[in-house]
Amino acid sequence: MWQPLRQWQSSTRAGPDVLTVYIALNSLLAIAIGLRGLPWYLSVLMALCGAGSILLLWLTHLSDPGALQPRAEKDPTVARLEAGLPVPDGGGASNYRRDARGVWLRSEELEGWNGPLVSKYCDTCHIWRPPRAHHCDDCGACIQRFDHHCGVVGNCIGGGNHRFFAGFLVAAQAGVAISAGGCVWRLRLRGFPAE
Repeated sequence: MWQPLRQWQSSTRAGPDVLTVYIALNSLLAIAIGLRGLPWYLSVLMALCGAGSILLLWLTHLSDPGALQPRAEKDPTVARLEAGLPVPDGGGASNYRRDARGVWLRSEELEGWNGPLVSKYCDTCHIWRPPRAHHCDDCGACIQRFDHHCGVVGNCIGGGNHRFFAGFLVAAQAGVAISAGGCVWRLRLRGFPAE
């Protein structure tokens, strides 16, 4: 029986609450102390980088990373092969094999594809995963274009939210660069280091 994909909810996983407070506090301290007395546009850029980092962090956390639809029942061909039963109508049983770890593999010839496409079977979700998909044990789902599970963000990083994650990293690093550059500029204006 087919079961609909559960709504992607990150409320059951750890959230980026602590990181949000950390980014906000560092942004405010950089504006109030590190960039004080410097041109106003540095403070505006710092505020935009801090706000952008927080927004992109939460978009990454709350977005569906590309969870694939699980199936309720095992693939019939895999079930028959595991039971040692013959596959009806030939069923292409020669296209199925297990790898060294016991994971089922299926080879398919696709038009326009250079060589056979090999898919892996997920015993948990009962699906044939497309290329670059992976099952995340933390999230309990197969994720399309899986990159990694980020415990800091509290979500998998995959095809559905990778752009938000990359934007978060860029915005956070831009904020760090502005803060560090502004602090060095301010120290140089005060005559540090003394010669």
